[in-house]
Amino acid sequence: MNFKNLEEAKDTIYEGHKKCHDAMEVGDVKTNNQIISKKVNPAFEYLKNNNGLRLLIEFLKHDDVGLRLATARSLLPYYEDISIDVLNDIIKKEIPKKSWKAEIILKEWKGESLKF
Repeated sequence: MNFKNLEEAKDTIYEGHKKCHDAMEVGDVKTNNQIISKKVNPAFEYLKNNNGLRLLIEFLKHDDVGLRLATARSLLPYYEDISIDVLNDIIKKEIPKKSWKAEIILKEWKGESLKF
C-alpha cells in the first residue's frame, strides 16, 4: 500500500482499527486479519521507516481502550516507558478482556511467565 504522507498512514491505522473492531463485533476474524495485514501493518511500517511513529503517541491517550492497547503494544519497542504506563493503566482499570490482554503483553515484554 502506498501512502502520500505520514498523516495518511496514521489515519489508515485509525480507520483500520475501527473497521477491525466492527469486524470482531460480529466475529469476522477473516476481515479483521485482512485489514491488519493489508492496511494497518503497511501503514505502521511506513511510519516506522519514515520516522513517523511519534504521530501514534496521541492514540495512547484516545478514549478507545482498544486503540490505546493496540498502540501501546505496537510502540513498546520504540516508546517503552509511555507504552508500559498505558498498559499498566489499562490493567488497573480492570476492563473486561482489555486488562487481561494488557497484562499478557506486559508480562511477555518483561519476559515473565504467563500463568493462566
